[in-house]
Amino acid sequence: MSNKKVSGRSGLSGNPAKRAEQLRYPGPSADVDETHEPDVPENWPNGHVSVALTSRDVDECIEVTIHGVKHYLHSTTARALSNMLLARLDEWTRQPALPPSMRV
Repeated sequence: MSNKKVSGRSGLSGNPAKRAEQLRYPGPSADVDETHEPDVPENWPNGHVSVALTSRDVDECIEVTIHGVKHYLHSTTARALSNMLLARLDEWTRQPALPPSMRV
C-alpha cells in the first residue's frame, strides 16, 4: 500500500461534508492508509469489520475486511494479529482512568 494521503485521491466529493465522510469511511474502492470509525455506527459490527475464509486455491486463507478495505492474510499473520489485538484490548481495559462504559 502506498504512503500517499487520501486527500490527493481522485473520486472524492467536492462537497466538504461528503468529502469528510469519504475520508472517514472510504469504502472498498479507495486506496487509503488509515480509516476511523464513522460518527454513527451502521450495521455494527458487520458494517465495520468482517472475517471470512478464502477458497482453497488462494494462498492467504483469511480475508479480513475493515471499513470496506479487504486484507488477505496467511493463517500465521491472522493469529499474530489476533494475539496483538487481544493483548492491546487487555491493556486498554486495565487503564485505571477508563470509564466502565468504555471497557471491552
